[in-house]
Amino acid sequence: YELMSLKKPFSGNGMRELIDRVISGKFDPMPTHYSSSLVQLCASMLSVDPKGRPSIKQIFQNDAMRNGGLVTLLKNVPRLSGVPEETREAIVKDIELVLETQKREKDCLLYTSPSPRDS
Repeated sequence: YELMSLKKPFSGNGMRELIDRVISGKFDPMPTHYSSSLVQLCASMLSVDPKGRPSIKQIFQNDAMRNGGLVTLLKNVPRLSGVPEETREAIVKDIELVLETQKREKDCLLYTSPSPRDS
């Protein structure tokens, strides 16, 4: 959420209001320029019920993430001024690793797929 909206998902006027918002799962809507599938993925990650949250594997396999979501997140990470630089750098490295892995998987599929001439 924070990487996409550049703000924290929960806020309140005081600790009690903040706690109430976290417990109830109420957060501000995502910016409208994101796809509905990416917004749904983000909302599922903020689910109050831990069983309703996707695993990291499910997140990275989600179509929204595989089709440009990670690239968008990669662009936003440096803009997170409230996150320590070391953490931002680690996030960037992790996203780059996933993107490179996805590229290799795609290249392998292209290389091993039979060509139309082989049919």
